Amino acid sequence: MNERKELMLSGDKRKKDYYDANFEKLLLERLKVYYKNNSISWLSMSVPEYLTTIQNALTFEEDQCQYYYEKSKEKMLATTEREMITEHLETLVKNDSSGLYHMINKSEKKDLILFYKLSKRGDQVNQQILGRNYATYIETVGQKIIQDNKDPIEYTKKFLELKSYMDEVVSTCFDNDINFQNQRDNGFKQSLNHFEKSPGFLATYLDF
Repeated sequence: MNERKELMLSGDKRKKDYYDANFEKLLLERLKVYYKNNSISWLSMSVPEYLTTIQNALTFEEDQCQYYYEKSKEKMLATTEREMITEHLETLVKNDSSGLYHMINKSEKKDLILFYKLSKRGDQVNQQILGRNYATYIETVGQKIIQDNKDPIEYTKKFLELKSYMDEVVSTCFDNDINFQNQRDNGFKQSLNHFEKSPGFLATYLDF
């Protein structure tokens, strides 16, 4: 019985080795090339269109994965996520006409939710990129408030309005993610630190 079991295990190992070397390797390489080329061409779309397209592609690949070994499934999804998300995330975030800043400015919450969900897939650097740019957005808007509002009351009102909206974005679009809460707080901290009159302006507002 032990000899028969050893023969069976040996046969299974040979099949797996053959699968890894002759099928899985080729499959992953073809997937990489396919999604590398397609994702580059899809960058001509608006960012929301691109996100919807890759979401559909990922759903398709997940359906296909049921026919392969579990180990292959993980590798296939990692390959597609890397080519479609990680490789282009910085470009998508910084797209002037439809990227992160545009979505926040226009309160396009459905697109922001999808952006966040896709950033959670694959490499952890994806969320770091999105979160860092979210903080930079707050700092940029904060700088404009400082430049445009010299009156303590208006200055403070504008900052409070921005804070309320950013809280809403974190809550409804970023799933109250603690990392995005921290990025939000960091963005406001940097903004306020750039203006030495901030404490005095806030005190004036409280006394108003």
